[in-house]
Amino acid sequence: MTDKKQLTSKAICDKGDSFDCGYHSWAKEKHKERVAKNPDRLKYAEQVLSNNLIPFKICNVSTTQINVYINGKIYTFYAGTGKIQGYNRIRGINSFVKLCKSKMIKSEVKQ
Repeated sequence: MTDKKQLTSKAICDKGDSFDCGYHSWAKEKHKERVAKNPDRLKYAEQVLSNNLIPFKICNVSTTQINVYINGKIYTFYAGTGKIQGYNRIRGINSFVKLCKSKMIKSEVKQ
C-alpha cells in the first residue's frame, strides 16, 4: 500500500494507528461475549437431555462437548455452538434430541 492510500484509509476510519479500523478488537470482544454464555448453554443442553431421558456424558466443559452413546455409536453435540458433529445441515439442542430419539427408536426396533 502506498503512503497516500494509507493516509486516506486512516482518515476514513479515524481509529488511530489501527490497521483494520478497530475490527480486530471488536471481533475479540464479541468472541468473549459468546464464550461467556457457554456455561449457560451447557446447563440448558444438560437440562433438555435429562428431561427427554437421553443418557449423556459431558466430555469437555471448556468446548461444551456432550456425547450420547446409542447402540455402540457416539453422537457428539457442542452446546456452545449448537453443532452436531457429522451433521452439517442441522443445529441446536432440539435437533440433537430429535436425532437421538430417532436413533434410539431404530435401535429398539432392531432388537
